Amino acid sequence: MKSLCKAFIVLFVCFVVLLLPLGLNAQDDFGLPPPPDANEDLLPPPPGAEIGEELPPPPAEEMVGGEELPPPPGEEIGEELPPPPAEEMAGEELPPPEEEFAPPPEKKVTKKVASKSSSLVNKYTVVPGDCLWDISGKSFIYGDSFQWPLLFKANRDIIEDPDLIYPRQKLTVKRNYTQAEIEDAIQKAKETPPYEPHTLPRKKLPIKY
Repeated sequence: MKSLCKAFIVLFVCFVVLLLPLGLNAQDDFGLPPPPDANEDLLPPPPGAEIGEELPPPPAEEMVGGEELPPPPGEEIGEELPPPPAEEMAGEELPPPEEEFAPPPEKKVTKKVASKSSSLVNKYTVVPGDCLWDISGKSFIYGDSFQWPLLFKANRDIIEDPDLIYPRQKLTVKRNYTQAEIEDAIQKAKETPPYEPHTLPRKKLPIKY
């Protein structure tokens, strides 16, 4: 019992010793005056800004050596800026476009066509499958199949029947006929009856050629 009382007294003394400094510090804090309010009016003015004194101008507006700064290039009073390139060209005449020359006309190649008289023949050799109608229609003979009676008339010595001619016969092509003889031959060709196959020469022809 006595030991417990001693232990309690020791603890109490330690507790008092620890709390005594804290109590003294708190008493000192309560004795200090309160801090002033953070009011802008109570703050001291910045250095050089006393009441009634104007602040200095910003550095950009300060005079350099008592002289004004020169204006930037191109902005002098009374000086006009040069016009842009497009406006400079407006007052000048543009060179005329190059004249387009028309291409030279193409040279027409003219082929020398042999005259009709030079392409005509006076002799013709019969080939297999020929007949007076076909031979007369050739361009180098008469150029008209209805003129075949003229061939028959010029070759009566070797042609007995106008329907029967044979290969390798050489026919004479005459050209000295009059227009009346040519028209008569065309008419007789139109009056000739249709062809009837036969192998022997006819003794009597249907028309006197």
